[in-house]
Amino acid sequence: DNDKDTDDADDAIDFRSVQQFINVDADQEIGRIIPPSNGTAGKTVRGKPVPPPPGKPLQLKLGKNVRIAVDDDSLLIAEIHGRVKLDGDTIHVVEEYVVDGDVDFAVGNIRFNGFVEVRGDVLDGFQINASKGLKITGNVGNCRLISPGNIEFCGMDGQGKGSILCGGNITANFIHESAIECSGTLQINIELINSNVRTRGAVYAGMLSGGSCIALEGIDVKKVGAPSGVKTKLHAGTDYHDLERLQELFAQLEVLHESISQAKDMDELHRLTTEKQRLTSSIVEVRKRRPPNANPKVNVRNRLYEGVTVQ
Repeated sequence: DNDKDTDDADDAIDFRSVQQFINVDADQEIGRIIPPSNGTAGKTVRGKPVPPPPGKPLQLKLGKNVRIAVDDDSLLIAEIHGRVKLDGDTIHVVEEYVVDGDVDFAVGNIRFNGFVEVRGDVLDGFQINASKGLKITGNVGNCRLISPGNIEFCGMDGQGKGSILCGGNITANFIHESAIECSGTLQINIELINSNVRTRGAVYAGMLSGGSCIALEGIDVKKVGAPSGVKTKLHAGTDYHDLERLQELFAQLEVLHESISQAKDMDELHRLTTEKQRLTSSIVEVRKRRPPNANPKVNVRNRLYEGVTVQ
């Protein structure tokens, strides 16, 4: 049917973008007090002028982390990163944003220059980006959590699409089917199931089953794998950035070997051989890296099931 309406990606509406506050940076202008002015004169029904009442100055109190500009007493400046909050006639800049219930369509995606606390669940499809840390009392669905600070929540069922990017430590009871990239330690009290973990810290978990886990500072778990023999890969003592770099170099080397086998003249063969030597040297250099906090140790306290690969 040619008359049928078609969806245009450029006109799509993101119903999750409903953030109701404004992020500000330190030393940023957050407002300007406009002095009172004379109103516009009116008229009576007989055409006689009615003088306007004089404007009243704004009675605004400065709260936390707000100052008046040195060279302009009408200009309000934020002293910290955060969000502007108006309590009655008092204006603040605060470092915390608290959601009293769930993160749903009424709250929307959250991007905040501070610490975020959610006193409920985070429903499927939402994203939270908090620059100073994130705490969630409830559970997280198929979501994206990002913070340079610590991230804490009850549990996460990522359904194969959920992900976490954390610059600090992660603490949770369970994580299922999610991708995790972390600079600090993972403390998973109950289970870490079918997830791909990459961390420059250590991993502590009750059960680790399925997926892969790369931990620079070692892995300490009660049980690894499952009676079903599900494939589980553990790699301790290596920076995941180095592993990714090695994979790139080996892929380039494989392509180069194919090119060398098909070289048609000596000049091309010499160029390709020189490139192979460079790649080989790079591989050796990456393999020799030993970060000072590297701990190539996997500690299984209870049971190691079949189907587990340990490196």
